Amino acid sequence: MPELLEKIWTKEEYLNFERNEPLKHELIGNEIYLMAGASFYHNLIVSNLHFLIRQQLLAQNYIILQGDMRVADMPNNSFCYPDLLVIQGEPAFVDDKFDTITNPVLICEVLSKGTESYDKEKKFDVYQELPTLQEYVLVWQDKLKVRIFRKLAPKHWEIRDFDNENDTITLLEKFFVPLKEIYQKVKF
Repeated sequence: MPELLEKIWTKEEYLNFERNEPLKHELIGNEIYLMAGASFYHNLIVSNLHFLIRQQLLAQNYIILQGDMRVADMPNNSFCYPDLLVIQGEPAFVDDKFDTITNPVLICEVLSKGTESYDKEKKFDVYQELPTLQEYVLVWQDKLKVRIFRKLAPKHWEIRDFDNENDTITLLEKFFVPLKEIYQKVKF
């Protein structure tokens, strides 16, 4: 779990602090968390996912970003850094700094033992509040497993698990990603 820094933060304090800090922090409610670095396999999985999805996005009205783009849930004073996000159409930003997105349709997080409960609980609580979000994807880095949360209605999500290397996952009902290609060159 990321380290909790003790202080109550407003969104203005957080953004001012974060924009002047070399390290990344997430704000959830009024609590700020220092983010840990990522492993080689974490980065490899994110890179594989980015490549596999981007190939299919090129001719469509989507943008895919990874790692350093902040996502904001303004009503709940929360800011997170997903491992990968997809935007449909034009990006919507918090302000004129163009570093915080408010309209992702897809978010992916790669799980480690240290971040698994944080990503599955605290971050998902934040992401569920984003009105544009259609899918939340969790990818385990220590085993072959992907879980997709697909929004059916506000606060109502369908959950599908995939753990067979021959499975192909469907994202946003139009992008097809073979599980074995997500884990290409990953060793367990």
